[in-house]
Amino acid sequence: NITSKLKPENKLSEQQYRAIRDRLSYSSIKTVDTDRKAFYQQVILGEPRKEKESSALISGSLVHLLLSIPEQFDEKFHIASAQEPTGQMLELCEALYSRALKSITDGVQTEKFEVLFTDAVNSVKYDYNMKEVKFMGKNMEQIIALFTGTDKKGVTPELWYKEKIDCIGKQMVSVGLIESAEKIVEKIKVHPYTADIANLQSGGEVEVFNELPILFELEGVEYKAMVDKLVVCHDINTIYIYDWKTTWQIDHPQGSYLKYGYYLQAAMYRDAVRMWAKEHDLQHYIIEPMVFVFCDVSGFQAPVKLQLSDDDVDRACRGFTYRGMHYNGLRSLQDDIQWCLSTGDWGSSLELEKNNGIVKLNMRYGSQ
Repeated sequence: NITSKLKPENKLSEQQYRAIRDRLSYSSIKTVDTDRKAFYQQVILGEPRKEKESSALISGSLVHLLLSIPEQFDEKFHIASAQEPTGQMLELCEALYSRALKSITDGVQTEKFEVLFTDAVNSVKYDYNMKEVKFMGKNMEQIIALFTGTDKKGVTPELWYKEKIDCIGKQMVSVGLIESAEKIVEKIKVHPYTADIANLQSGGEVEVFNELPILFELEGVEYKAMVDKLVVCHDINTIYIYDWKTTWQIDHPQGSYLKYGYYLQAAMYRDAVRMWAKEHDLQHYIIEPMVFVFCDVSGFQAPVKLQLSDDDVDRACRGFTYRGMHYNGLRSLQDDIQWCLSTGDWGSSLELEKNNGIVKLNMRYGSQ
């Protein structure tokens, strides 16, 4: 009985999973491939990841939660009563919020608001050369007046900032954004392309796990994976893996697959589920390639299921070339990470070391 081995009280919550910093995730491996310096700063040095929150990202998080674990909404989100400011004032509020977080110790603000506000204004108002780029021509008193006052649209930035501070640890969302996410989820649940996946629950010979965290180790390196939906069919000894993706480019799932490195996720999650299956005496079960379910952020277009083959996942493991562009595979990136960990040299790579710093051009020229 798998369920008895994964008791709710022993299962990691998403917050606990996200808090694990000493294990590599699919996104961190993707960062090695796209921005080695950022990987070194975030994973090795433990510096916070700088990622702007967009409505599309927040909408994606809402859709994930409402599809998988809606009962945890209040733990992750807060419905805003204050209106969100826009433009440079929103940028200032976000900078002020980030600065305030750095001065909180054991839940207590340790610095005066005037200091926090001045630092936030300076970070937004000036560029690296100390040239004014925002709030141009305005002094501190005028900026404070804009912050505490109400604009023509009835927005008071100070109220929004204070509400955000009061719900630290949660994502502030508007009612409109929630309603939009609910419409997307409802479409997924009733659409003939996806209803069978979205509504599938445990019963009989089927075990369903939503937001399943898996911690595993390969070649001495520790990894983590959060599977959106794992379905175990005992009657046919088969395991299915599903991942929800929200996008504006639903007509081109193949492009998103390549652009955002989802091939690395498909390869790594197969490793994760194999280890999970072995731990639960299911190593003889067939593990089907991951299916990515793309959902239109606007809620207009039909959802799309991107079906991979075993060969697709094998290529994702070893690397592949498509339309003249080479994509590094999971195994080479894992080898590179292990080499960097053992040498402490994050400014180079295993391939450069083998080739004594030489990279061959290898361009394909036309007949002309």
